[in-house]
Amino acid sequence: MMPAHSPKVSVIIPLYNAAPYIAACLDSVLAQTFDGFEIIVADDGSTDGSAEIVARYHRLYPKKIVVLAHADRANRGITASRNLAIRQARGEYLAFLDNDDLWLPEKLAKQVKVLETHPQVALVYAKMGFIDAKGQALAMNGLRTFGDGAPNQPAQIFSRLLRKNPIPSLTVLTRKNCLEEAGAFDETMQYNEDRFVWSKMLYNRPAYFIPETMTLYRVHSTNFSRELAKARAYAGAEFQYFFKLIDFLQHRKIKPWPRSAFSVALCQFFIRLWLWGTPRPQLLSYARELFEQSPFLKYRLPLFGLLVGLVGGPRLGAAIKRLYGINWAEHAAPTA
Repeated sequence: MMPAHSPKVSVIIPLYNAAPYIAACLDSVLAQTFDGFEIIVADDGSTDGSAEIVARYHRLYPKKIVVLAHADRANRGITASRNLAIRQARGEYLAFLDNDDLWLPEKLAKQVKVLETHPQVALVYAKMGFIDAKGQALAMNGLRTFGDGAPNQPAQIFSRLLRKNPIPSLTVLTRKNCLEEAGAFDETMQYNEDRFVWSKMLYNRPAYFIPETMTLYRVHSTNFSRELAKARAYAGAEFQYFFKLIDFLQHRKIKPWPRSAFSVALCQFFIRLWLWGTPRPQLLSYARELFEQSPFLKYRLPLFGLLVGLVGGPRLGAAIKRLYGINWAEHAAPTA
């Protein structure tokens, strides 16, 4: 039974077949110097003994750990499991941790302090380090940490999110009401679901970046395979992210429309696809759908001119540019 008072933080942990790692994951949360939290583990139909390990922890810490499962113990995916836990969360703040990753002891204490002292900030995040299956430090693509932003200050990072995701999910502490206002994690998205919800939250609110390593992302065969699949599915995942975000912002009737930020991000997206050898019909298909989704003709033209230049030849692209008098300098990348 949970205590009568509500915890300050709800820690959301989706669980699926993580028997070698889930105990260390839970131990890292229980070792936090900040004590006002609950842990909600949402089992996604584990079959390797993970659920039994969590059940033992629940018996040891019945006031700290809540265990949930989908109806009929179905396997519905990490996003659906995350949403299941969020619906049951009682904390004012939400934190996210995958079942094989770790937190360092001061993570919650430092981040709660930020949200308490900066009421305008929607979420706070930090750097994550990398470890292998045995817990030894390693580098990924030459980097030993990931996560970036304007350090130790509230900052607008929406335009940065349009270009890439600088926010490691396992480092996030966010206000529950901000996430609820933006909507739950999108269960139709296989990739970019975290970047999408951060974008919905931060188009009009600042975030706060603590430039310290506060979490450890474990690299092993299972999640490495997922990251490889994500890289291969990059084009479709990016297109889906932009399409859904434009739809979300249009329904919110956002003014002023972030035309410049979108123009730059979409141009970069098409340039990358072109450089990677994406067939022209696929480029045109993506462009056609995005243009139909776009709210402003003036917003369409810079991207249209660039795309025509890429797939139709430089002369045609230059003609479009001259015809509409596009000022390309106007679409320089904005700072976050």
